[in-house]
Amino acid sequence: MEKVVNMIKSVIYEVEVKLLVGKGEISEEQKDKEKEIEKLKKRLDYAKSIEDPARKFEEMNIVKKMIDDVHSEEIKLLIEQGNQLAEAKVFEEAFEFYEKALKINEIMEEPDIKNKDLVKTSYKRELINKANLEIEKKNFDSAIKSCARAIELDNNFIKAIYYTGIAYSNKKKHEMAIKSFENAVSLDPNHIDSWSNIGLAYEHLNNLEKAKQAYEKTLEIKPDFFMAFYNIANIFKQTGEFDKAIENYMKATILEPDLARAWFFMGCSYFDKEEYNDGIKYLEKAIKLDPNLAQDIHPLIKTLKVSIDKLKESLSFLFLNR
Repeated sequence: MEKVVNMIKSVIYEVEVKLLVGKGEISEEQKDKEKEIEKLKKRLDYAKSIEDPARKFEEMNIVKKMIDDVHSEEIKLLIEQGNQLAEAKVFEEAFEFYEKALKINEIMEEPDIKNKDLVKTSYKRELINKANLEIEKKNFDSAIKSCARAIELDNNFIKAIYYTGIAYSNKKKHEMAIKSFENAVSLDPNHIDSWSNIGLAYEHLNNLEKAKQAYEKTLEIKPDFFMAFYNIANIFKQTGEFDKAIENYMKATILEPDLARAWFFMGCSYFDKEEYNDGIKYLEKAIKLDPNLAQDIHPLIKTLKVSIDKLKESLSFLFLNR
């Protein structure tokens, strides 16, 4: 019964915290908590002065528990403040609140594992949100720093390890990227995005065999992963195996018909084979799906089609007049 009541009280308090933050009254609530702590510390000093050992021990434990309860409420206030600041993309200030919450948890007589986990969950999530924004802004070193702090909080936090690899890939530090992605798959062997990016990194290092192995691994995990077929097709195109490239581009487009890049490079592969009619057909399909794709090529295709038509016409005329 007592456990259920305490759970209900905890839920009510969390709702109250959210309302206080929403009203901007959080600072007053924090001041009240600080005053409460000061009063309890004085009471603890008094408890320490009690001569009767048994009564002294009992009173000190009661006061320490009360102090921990207040700290626990204080931590929830700090977490909520951090969450709201992070939602407004004011990350550095949000992180200060999370750090303060962690420190308060450490000084508690009996640190609250649940509160610590709550802080870490919010902190890690927002560190990754910040890292994502930094990657978009091309601030890759800042993204790596955010991921590193998230990994300090949780050594097995795959998202932080993965985005570290993404940042290194963007910095063109492909060996470092591979190391991060391999750390991610060591924790989760089915982390498909890490395997895919291992392949891309090896491609940049011109190790096409290892790249292909990584892409094949993604197909073991997810047989209908269209990007795997697209990436494998790119490997075959680079090695001059154009029929295999076309076969894999086709598999990618069956799974994802709007993948303009696959249609485009399929057309390129037909050009490599000097099969220009099929090449033109697939290049035009790609450009129809994505008009911004290789804009300079579109007029050349039209010119080439006219030339091919003229060539056909001339050949037909020669045949008729043989």
